[in-house]
Amino acid sequence: MALAAWLASPALAVDTPPPVISDVVWRIVHVIQYLGGLFAMVTLTYAGILWMTAGHDPMNKDKAKGMIEMAIIGTVLLIIGPYLAMWIFEGFLPQSPG
Repeated sequence: MALAAWLASPALAVDTPPPVISDVVWRIVHVIQYLGGLFAMVTLTYAGILWMTAGHDPMNKDKAKGMIEMAIIGTVLLIIGPYLAMWIFEGFLPQSPG
């Protein structure tokens, strides 16, 4: 419910001028980053529990290790991905005058 209220904030109200498309895109990117971070936190917690309860089973330890690595890589991509894409496409998109 809070997400819907945030997306319907005054920047998107009917009596204000239409938002710039980049503002809407950045709002969507931030929601995706939030959900991805939440998923990464749950994955890291599960992988940590799996690692701690693995005992001497190397298969479970390797599985947990792989999950931790992928969660960290995914988190890094979530953080730098939008900015990297903006930097790459900055030269391809038309610039607004002013």
